[in-house]
Amino acid sequence: MKREIRKGRDGPARECKAVGIIGMGLMGGALRKMLGDACFAIRGWDRDASRCVNARTAADVFDACDRVFL
Repeated sequence: MKREIRKGRDGPARECKAVGIIGMGLMGGALRKMLGDACFAIRGWDRDASRCVNARTAADVFDACDRVFL
């Protein structure tokens, strides 16, 4: 699983796991906020390109993450 280092909201920098989300609408957007606040690196894809996060295609999400929400 790919990881990145980010500063936690309550303390020092720590390693964050990458989590993918397919569909960045109401539910995907809420997951993005909650998981991002919990120090998960988010990759998200949506048919609407303006909603994509760190991914150009759904395959990018699956390639970069061990866990993907559909």
